Amino acid sequence: MAKKRKAKPGAGRKWFDGKNEQAVLTKLQACWAVDATDSEAAFFAEVSTASLSRYLTAHPAIAERKAALKERPILLARQAILGAFDGHMVKVTQGKGKQKRTITVPAPINADLALRYAERKRKAEFAPRSEITGADGAPLGAEALGKKVAMSEEASALAAALVAKLSEPQNGKSK
Repeated sequence: MAKKRKAKPGAGRKWFDGKNEQAVLTKLQACWAVDATDSEAAFFAEVSTASLSRYLTAHPAIAERKAALKERPILLARQAILGAFDGHMVKVTQGKGKQKRTITVPAPINADLALRYAERKRKAEFAPRSEITGADGAPLGAEALGKKVAMSEEASALAAALVAKLSEPQNGKSK
């Protein structure tokens, strides 16, 4: 009977092919903080997507951190949108040494750009609605749209007039 071998400490394949784990995590977190996908983050950190996936499965705390970091851009966009209402002031430190002082100035924000980002990332919360779309933003079917048009008496009268006009013979020829 063969003896069972004990696993040596540090045996097995290294995470990220032996690259410095902290350096890779720093690059990944920087990407996730700007809402990059896993494949974009892996490319930036120069690791494979399969390796990243295995790492996230083995380290649930990092997966939770990733989810939290991916929420950051939408929070910043929301802050910029609301900051447009209240003046959005920030503290800035100027000077060095004894001449160092802190002043409060309006922050350079682009609320329109922030709103457009939020509209695309959180459609249910920020996107404008139209009467010809459903609750999920998907276009309504033709039959539902037809029912809305058919319910309008003015639209029905216009459609009848258009049909009558189109069915009239043109230049003595009938269609």
